[in-house]
Formats: sequence, C-alpha cells, structure tokens
Amino acid sequence: MSTPGHLHLTLIYVAILAVIVGVLSLALGVALLRLQEGAPHTMTLALHAEGAPVAVIRLVMWVVAIDLSVLALGAAGAYALAAYTLRPVTAARERQQRFAVAASHELRTPLTVLQGTLEAALLRPRTPAQYEDVVRRATSEAERKRQVSVHGEQSRLRLGYPSP
Repeated sequence: MSTPGHLHLTLIYVAILAVIVGVLSLALGVALLRLQEGAPHTMTLALHAEGAPVAVIRLVMWVVAIDLSVLALGAAGAYALAAYTLRPVTAARERQQRFAVAASHELRTPLTVLQGTLEAALLRPRTPAQYEDVVRRATSEAERKRQVSVHGEQSRLRLGYPSP
C-alpha cells in the first residue's frame, strides 16, 4: 500500500542515503587516487584520448556502479522502513475513522428515534396520557443523545483537542 506520506518518507530516506554514499565514494576515490599517485608507473595503464588514465576511468565506473547498486538496495530498504515507520500512524488513523463512524451512528440513532416518535405523535389526535408518553420517550432519547455528546466532548478534551 503506497500513500503519499509513505513515498515522501521513502524519498527522504533515499536522499539521506545518497548523500552518505556520495561522500563515502568521494572519500574512497580521493584515497585511491592518492594511493595511485604514490605507486610505480606500471599502475597507470594506457592513456585515454582525453588524457585520463584508463585505470581511473575504470575505477570511477566501478564506484558509480556500486553506488547505484547500494542506492537501489537502499531504496527497497527505505520503502520497507517507511512502511514500518508509518504503521502506527496508519493504525491510529484507522481507529479514528472507526470512532468517527461509530460516533456518527450513535448520534444519528437517537435523533432518528426522536424524530420518528414526534412525527408519529402528530399523525393522529391523542389523549393527554398518550402525548405524555410520547414526550417521555422523546425526552429519554434526547437524554441519550446528550450523554453521547458529553462522552464525545470528554474524549476530545482527554486527547487534547480544543472545544469548538
């Protein structure tokens, strides 16, 4: 599963790895060139058309090939590391979405019952005792909705979210 955050984090990891590999390769190249300067002339083979020793060109090609291989492996590792790193964030987001769905349902159900009860009461004339029963049920549903709302507010404050 690729998300923009997952890919972004992977790119950051690969960029850091590229800088490290580049610095290490540059240090290796400088060390090998210094080593070659002190070696007898047999180490420098024939000269290339531009005047650079063929051995140096081969060395650079090998270093670049190794760097690209390390970066390719590092990219795969970075992708896996990003997935591992983002796992808790993804789980928290999923829990939050499940909570929002459940809270929405919990708020919608009492309101639907309340609305249905009141609409049913208006369909035909009733006795005062019947109206009193309808109002009691409506009050009970309104209280249930208020309790769900209070619980949601307490959860929001406990998580550190400001009140609306």
